[in-house]
Amino acid sequence: MDNKATEDNNKEKSVKIAFKDRLKGIGKSILFFTILIAIFLGSSKFYDNKAANNLTFLTQRNLCMSEMKAAKEDSYDVLFEGDSLVYSAISPLDMWKQKGFTSYVAGTQGQSIPGTYYILKEALEKHKPKVLFIESCVILKDFGSTINKQEVIDETKNHYFHVIRCHDMWKSLLYNKEYEYTDYKGYILKGYAANTVNHDYMIKTDKSATIPDMNKYYMDKIIKLCKENDCKLGIISVPTEVKPAGSKATKYEEYNCLKKYAQEKSIDFIDMNMMCLEGEINIDWSKCCADFEERVEKRGNEHLNAIGSKIVSDKLADIIAQKYDLKDRSLDENYSDWDKSYATYNIDRQEALGKIDECLKRNEKIRNKKQKVE
Repeated sequence: MDNKATEDNNKEKSVKIAFKDRLKGIGKSILFFTILIAIFLGSSKFYDNKAANNLTFLTQRNLCMSEMKAAKEDSYDVLFEGDSLVYSAISPLDMWKQKGFTSYVAGTQGQSIPGTYYILKEALEKHKPKVLFIESCVILKDFGSTINKQEVIDETKNHYFHVIRCHDMWKSLLYNKEYEYTDYKGYILKGYAANTVNHDYMIKTDKSATIPDMNKYYMDKIIKLCKENDCKLGIISVPTEVKPAGSKATKYEEYNCLKKYAQEKSIDFIDMNMMCLEGEINIDWSKCCADFEERVEKRGNEHLNAIGSKIVSDKLADIIAQKYDLKDRSLDENYSDWDKSYATYNIDRQEALGKIDECLKRNEKIRNKKQKVE
């Protein structure tokens, strides 16, 4: 009996020792990850401060969040979000010149709907826009379930750990590498005109596109966020022939889908492709397409140049100023820096228009030469 009791005691001690060792291991793991998270958060804050004070340290993809953080508090009446379509089509400084309201284009290349949500969430920490427009391509994109899940993971970690989002800034910090920076309020000026033609891409139909479930989920979160911050929400489709990634729907099918969705959610919808079809605006792609010919041949006319964006921005400025009763701040001395930004922008725009004119002359020569051969 004594031997058995001793053996049981030894087993009990062994179990306790093993349990304590496991607890120590768990404790060490928790401590390691706590320190790691603290390092990431500390590094993110450091990167945030450096980026906001040194905008030339950032590539275009990482610029919009830092640019909005660097701006004065509550700087924007209107915020636009989306991918490359939005930052090549909408010029806040042209709208400022025309109607005197302030805006910013928080566009990023290939932006997905989780990214749209997190950009808005961060923007609202410093700014109180009265209106938010989301470019429709972001709402209709469908990369497939696997890539969609990866987008959620990537954008979530980018939101909480900015050091990951701005990971390439170390080159600027170590080697003083700087990138070209222009204060166009998120817009990218394009001075090229492709040798292309117009296509009938708005073919009337009763069919409708489909919004992926993940996109609906994030749109509901965006709608909620806008209501909490007294910000009116709208969807905008800028002129483009190209379908969103993963979508097989036509542009008219997109229009049918988004019109119905906007009505169901009681949000505004502006479709500038429909405006093109109905003659409200005139986008001549042979003069307004900013893409290189190789890209146009594969995808169609996609991005607008300085001519096209002026047409879009002027029309949009009229609609927004009339519909949302925004203040004309053009005579407010507190916004005099916007006049300075416009003056610089306008000089650059004239240069871009000169380059476009050269492209148009080149394109005409190419077409004439082709006609002679035929």
